[in-house]
This record gives sequence, structure tokens and C-alpha cells, in this order.
Amino acid sequence: MNSNDQVLFVLNVINSILQFLSLVFLIVYVVKTWEMAAATRRSAEATERSVTEMREARDQESAPYVVVYFDIPVGSHMIYLVIKNIGKSVATNIRFTITPPLQTTIDWPIHDLAIFRDGIASMPPGYEIRTIVDGSVAYFGRDDFPLKYEATANYHGGIGSNPRQTVQILDLSARKGLMFASEKTITDVADELGDIAGETKAIRQSLEAGVRSLNTGIRISNPAISIVRLDSQFSEWGALTCAKLREIMTSWEVEFGELRDHGTGVERMQNSMAQYAGQLLILLSNAPSGLSEEVRDGLSDLSTSLVMLRRRHLYADGGTSLQQLISDGDAALVSARILLSALDSWSSPQVASNESDLAQNQPGN
Repeated sequence: MNSNDQVLFVLNVINSILQFLSLVFLIVYVVKTWEMAAATRRSAEATERSVTEMREARDQESAPYVVVYFDIPVGSHMIYLVIKNIGKSVATNIRFTITPPLQTTIDWPIHDLAIFRDGIASMPPGYEIRTIVDGSVAYFGRDDFPLKYEATANYHGGIGSNPRQTVQILDLSARKGLMFASEKTITDVADELGDIAGETKAIRQSLEAGVRSLNTGIRISNPAISIVRLDSQFSEWGALTCAKLREIMTSWEVEFGELRDHGTGVERMQNSMAQYAGQLLILLSNAPSGLSEEVRDGLSDLSTSLVMLRRRHLYADGGTSLQQLISDGDAALVSARILLSALDSWSSPQVASNESDLAQNQPGN
């Protein structure tokens, strides 16, 4: 090999080495460029996710949120259906469905209400609509009524224009069987103050009437005095006692039908029965001497039964305590009927005897 061939060989080797190095550098460049592009893409995706999350967070912070739930206020026997916007902006075009359909013992078309049929046009933040569904005692007393419902609310509002939807499970089973006690609220305080104002006005009017009576002469016009100062003659006492028994029977059968149908009006009924018990005891203390022991014991037992009705409490126990209260009241009603019959049968000879005595005492006899 001459010197020219050697030089050419060396140059070829050097050229090959340079080409190989160039190829290596090119590969490294491509790899690094691909890594930079991948990093740029990941950064863009992260930025996009961050923007999306910020948009969603902003939407959640300012979006409406409509919920549907049952509410049984403390101290109340009523079940309310509540629709409320607990979000931060106005909800519009609200429509909701409840499955299965709501059940109630109240005879009224709850499913024909406008909120079910036409929906709600708009609800500002914090706004709520509530309606009575049923009395808790009456509802829990029905084994065929469901204790769980699913409520689906569809509405619009917030930053986005897409429709929104919330789904809640309305669970009444957690409330069944719980014990509760009545609590006084500011509304009760206002009612009591109103009653006090009315009673104060009545006292003032009575005092003014008393002053006028003292100036013009005393005239007894208080019907309660006729019970306390009752004549021992049976004709007057028997008529008043029979009238009182009929009043008790009418009150239980008519005025307190709301208790039987819906489990409401309990406190009013119990207060009335306690007043009747006191009036019967006053009548018993003024009973004529000829009254039979059977009637006396009957009046005493009836008064005790009415007082025990006042001490009965209702619990959310599926209607058991309500049925016991109604059963006790019905038993008292039967006792009142028996007493009324006994007084009617006993009064006839007593009245006849009184009339005979009066006839014998007439002048000329």
C-alpha cells in the first residue's frame, strides 16, 4: 500500500467516525427534543386541568344547590316536605320528582300542588318552600306507607348553562319510634303574651263592671257560681250534671275528631278533659244526699279517667300511644253514657217526689 492509499484510508476512517458521532448526536438531540416536547405537553395538560378545576371550583362556589327533604320540627307532630336552595346563586326552572309517589292520610290532593305540576320558576339563595305531608303519628301508624323516597331535582343556574341535578334519599325510618317532648319557641311566647293581654283586658272590664254593679246594686251573673252554690234539690243538680255529661260526650265525639284522623289537637283535648274533671268533682261535692253510691262512684271514676287522659303522652311509636289515648277516651265516653242513663232513670222518681212535696206544701192543702 503506497502512501496515498494510506492517507485515503485514514480519511475514510475519520469520516466514518465523524458520521457515527453525528448520528449519535442527532439521536441524542431527537431524544432530548422529544422529552422537551413531552414535558411541554404535560405542562399544557396540567395548566388545562388547573384551569378546569378553577372553573369548576368557581362554579361550585357560586352555583345554586336545590335539596328536597322531610322535616319534623322539634315538638311538632307534623311531617313537612321542604324544597330549599342552599347554594350561592339563584336557581331557575326547578322541577322535581319523588318516587314512589308521596303517601298521606290527609284527604287533600297533594300531588296536584303547583310545585309538583308546574315546578318552581326561581329560588334565590336560602329560600325554601315547605308543605305539610301528614301527621307523624298517623303516618307511622300505617304499615303500608313507605319510609324511604328518592327525590330528584333538575334546575339551572350558576356560571354554566348546563342543567343541574341533585338526588336525595328521603328517609323517615330514622325518625320512627323516637321519643320527643314539646319545646316552647318565641312564637309560643308571643302567643302567651297575647293571651295575657287578653286576660288583663277581661279583668279590667270585669273590675269596671264590678264598680258599676256596686254603684247600682249587686246582681249575680257568673254562671260558675251556680255550680259552687248549687241547691241540694236533685231537679237542679241532676239537670246540670246531665248537661255536663252530654257536653263531655259531644266534645269527645265531635270537637276532637281531629285527634282521631290526624293525631293533632292533643294538648287542647287534654286541657279540656282536665277542666271537665274539675267541674265533675265540684258537682259531686254538691250532690244531693239521696244520690246513690253507684252514681257517686261513677262520677268519681269518670273524673279520675279524665285526669289520666291529661297525663297521657304521645310518642312516635307507630301510633301505639295514640291508639291507647283514643281507647282511654272511648272508655271514658262509655262511662259517661252509663252515668247519664243512670241519672235519667234515678231522677224521675226524685223529681216526682219533689213535685209531690211542693204540692203538699201549697196553701190550702
